[in-house]
Amino acid sequence: MDISSAMSQHASKKQLRRFAAALGLQADDPGSLSKLLALPAAKLSEAAKSISTPPTGAKSKQIVKLKEESDALIAVVLEWQKHGPPEEAEVEDTASEEEHIVVPKTTTTRPTPKPGQCVDCLEPADYVFVPWDIRLCERCEKQNPKYMLIDAATAMSIHGLDSSDLGRLRGWAVNGNKRQLCYLRSDVEKLADGQTRNQRAESDAAWRQGTFKVDARTGRTKKWKPMNTHTYHHKQAAKKEMAAKSGTTCEFMDLSGLIYKPL
Repeated sequence: MDISSAMSQHASKKQLRRFAAALGLQADDPGSLSKLLALPAAKLSEAAKSISTPPTGAKSKQIVKLKEESDALIAVVLEWQKHGPPEEAEVEDTASEEEHIVVPKTTTTRPTPKPGQCVDCLEPADYVFVPWDIRLCERCEKQNPKYMLIDAATAMSIHGLDSSDLGRLRGWAVNGNKRQLCYLRSDVEKLADGQTRNQRAESDAAWRQGTFKVDARTGRTKKWKPMNTHTYHHKQAAKKEMAAKSGTTCEFMDLSGLIYKPL
């Protein structure tokens, strides 16, 4: 149990913390009471004297009160050293120790798939997922988004990427179409997020440059440009909507990176 909780009826928290600090202890630490009772009486008396020292300019009543509190505190500690702390303190001390017991975490290791088994469900699988060269069943490919593919045309239409952007990603020819490369949808989305952040920064810079101007006559900065009008923002939103709709397909939903390759 800690000193603050066990001796709260005999002194204030501030007094107990000062007393514990004089002994090199923390009054709120679990188990600090046991460390306190194990110290020699001479060291306890010195700590009690240090906390009974009145501040500069203290009145006589305050000096007497500090001396009485320190004497009462040291008397309780010495009595507990001889006869042991009250039962309540012992019970709470045991409970606090149980609360601070660290239970080691148990980690379950996933079984390694055997040859011919799906890496996810461990069921027999006659297919290989080309991008990662792993054995995978059709059900797991459809259920797990990390296996979803997207073709180049759809990636450029939906995410606004161009061929140079997709050239930074690894692509695979699937479904027998060697002319049309497909990419992992997660890779394309990460690339598009990075592009979006860069475009947003450029757009913010363009907005600041096109929105504020300095009046040559007065030298003051004015905030009025077409970018601030409702018509301008409406036109910009319409352009984005048209760009998203043009050529957008859902063919990537039917793309599969599996090839039939039984053992």
